[in-house]
Amino acid sequence: MDYKITKMPQFINDDCLVKFNHYNLNLEKFLLLIENDKYLALKVKKFAQHDISPDGFEDFPDRASLRNLDSHQPITRTIYTAAVELAQGMSYETCLDTIKYNLDRLLNNRRLVLNFTNTLGEYLYTNDVSCLAYIQYVKFLNNLNVKIVYRASDIKDELFYDFMTLYYFFIMPLADKKSVNISFYSTTCQNIGIDELNTTCNKIMSLGE
Repeated sequence: MDYKITKMPQFINDDCLVKFNHYNLNLEKFLLLIENDKYLALKVKKFAQHDISPDGFEDFPDRASLRNLDSHQPITRTIYTAAVELAQGMSYETCLDTIKYNLDRLLNNRRLVLNFTNTLGEYLYTNDVSCLAYIQYVKFLNNLNVKIVYRASDIKDELFYDFMTLYYFFIMPLADKKSVNISFYSTTCQNIGIDELNTTCNKIMSLGE
């Protein structure tokens, strides 16, 4: 298990590409972290319950990604278990079941994609927009390869939490307890710092096994 930064962001809104090879989350470490990280605990709870209210996020006012959340409106596109239902027209559980069924049968013949993107009008006129564009699943030589594509990623404050919640809710149920090759690509990056991407990747790796 290791990672490789194929494209390091050099400036704000530059892109990045990181590949995590043979990643397998240590569930015991992850659950222990949830007990000690209030932001992760909140996001996992909201994903699990498909809770699209902004309640709770007001406790984290310093996070740039939360500044435009409207306390009077649902945040459907921010809670990805709900966002996928809106984009796909089927339940989150049915989405995963459909992916798993076809991965097990079609193998290399299909590249299965879950889309999370908004319409252009939504990007222009609403604050409830998805930073996640899509997740692609490819099974090759009996190995699951997952490609996560973001419209925008806050490397310092959000990438770790995005990776963990997406793994827990959209990868682990399909991995059959096997390691997975994961590519994370963001078309624009913010909060990149001097070495924030390496720091974040090392934190992700610390929860692997």
